[in-house]
Amino acid sequence: TALLESTKIRKRYIAKGSENYISKIVNAEVKLSHLATAFSNYFEGGTRFSIKEFEINPFIFDSEGMLIALDGYARFAERKPREGALDILSDDSVASFFEPRGIAVVGVSSSDTGKPGNIILKNLIQLNRNDIYGVNARGGNVLSAGKKIKLHKSILDIEDRIDLAVITVPAGHALAVVQACAVKNVKAVILIPGGFGEVKKNLHIETRILDVARKSDMRIMGPNCLGIVYAGNSETPGINTFFIPEEKFSINLEKNKNVAVLSQSGALGITEIYNLRHSISPRVIVSYGNQLDVDVADLAAHFDHDVMVDVIGCYIEGFKPGAGRKFFNVAARSRKPLIIYKAGRTKAGKQATESHTASIAGEYAVARAAMKQAGAIVADSMIDHGDFIKTFALLSGFTVTGNKVAIIANAGYEKTYAADNIGDLELSEFDDKTIADLRYILPEFVTAEPLLDLTPMASDEMFEKCMETVLKSDSVDALFVSIVPHGAVIHTTDDEIKQNTDNIAARIVRIVHKYKKPTAVSVNVVSGADAVYNKFGQILDSGGVPTFLTAKRAMVCLNAFIRYHRTQKDKVFSEWLK
Repeated sequence: TALLESTKIRKRYIAKGSENYISKIVNAEVKLSHLATAFSNYFEGGTRFSIKEFEINPFIFDSEGMLIALDGYARFAERKPREGALDILSDDSVASFFEPRGIAVVGVSSSDTGKPGNIILKNLIQLNRNDIYGVNARGGNVLSAGKKIKLHKSILDIEDRIDLAVITVPAGHALAVVQACAVKNVKAVILIPGGFGEVKKNLHIETRILDVARKSDMRIMGPNCLGIVYAGNSETPGINTFFIPEEKFSINLEKNKNVAVLSQSGALGITEIYNLRHSISPRVIVSYGNQLDVDVADLAAHFDHDVMVDVIGCYIEGFKPGAGRKFFNVAARSRKPLIIYKAGRTKAGKQATESHTASIAGEYAVARAAMKQAGAIVADSMIDHGDFIKTFALLSGFTVTGNKVAIIANAGYEKTYAADNIGDLELSEFDDKTIADLRYILPEFVTAEPLLDLTPMASDEMFEKCMETVLKSDSVDALFVSIVPHGAVIHTTDDEIKQNTDNIAARIVRIVHKYKKPTAVSVNVVSGADAVYNKFGQILDSGGVPTFLTAKRAMVCLNAFIRYHRTQKDKVFSEWLK
């Protein structure tokens, strides 16, 4: 249904007054979908065969409006053994990755502290954990984070309980380590190195590792991944298995930690979180790599039940056979915003994902339609993805009552630009009381209207009073505020903000959180060359007000937030499929 919503033929039938044809096409699609499922490798029925190829071409409508197939073709093959798991093993099957008792890092060098295993060991020790162990086949000791750490020759030599093993040795040695982990009753393994499924000659290693894991109820993350950065909680210390020195990737795990970022690419997760550092810090970042065992569906399902997580962001390159449907089922059941960027949109992109994480990218249009129909937020660009995560995280807990938006700006072009990008939102119509209250505040040359241009002469106080008047109005569901910071009387430069603690940024933060109606702000010079205004934008972002460089970015994000929550509240799925 979602695929048909975006087609030209749908619009053509509506224009011709033949909208009833659409329901007939949908009905045929549903029946064909059931047929494809019944003869799929992933159907639990009794048939010996699966569909290898299936085509009906053409379909026509006859003079009475009946949908008729003129020609068709199907080719069947013997059903293959089922590949991949459609079911999530259990809601807590991946819990040991995040709340382990005992962590062993395998592949720590006694001499080269720049190796991945050594960096991971140091990062874990710096989290003040006392259950960290190093493993090196030669034994010895290593100085890490100012502590002398004994290196065990095997994980089996560690007397204490080990729930999580982080393996950094090359692919050729990984199988033996995983076998030792199974004997040790390790519950979770992170395979850091690459060189597995993305290198065809090593596929047999993956197969044998997965077999060991299945027989021992062990879960495997990776290979070809960075693993986990996790904030922990009052009972469980945090985790950091990213082999990046703290001075190059340091995040505050105590600030605004209501986001889970699940990224098939480790580098993407790092850069996205770094770009959002002034507004959010994640509760968790997971770089899950090739999805040999643990996949994005397992992780999304786990964090859907984490009360500390409000928003889940996913970067997906592809799925293993059968795992796509599993993920769509998880997305459909998710109680939290699931914000997805799906890579592999072009032929070149598909080839890149296969060589990067050994993933099957699939047909992007089909994946996008399935994800949207499941209720996920699908980002069309990486800029959208990061901005959506920020918006949904900062506005979590805000009340969406409708889609009537007011616009306040101190420049005429900004209110026009915002109105041009209003999207699915509607401009509010102020009630008489709101108009009267605004007229009392505004100078005579400013019109009290939902497209409110305060002019460059607006002060900090005028912005605050107008925002409060608009936000407390029953005729307004959401607010967009645009500030061109060059005005002579508003306090926006770093020096002005330092000298005036009750500056416009602080006032906006206070008012937005007082009324908790969805609000977005654009300040078109908050970074880069115009460093004089950096502090202004950072106060807004760090204060929980989504702030953007342009009115368009702010309106796109406000649209997405309101549309998602109206869809969830009213189940208006036709809105979401647009």
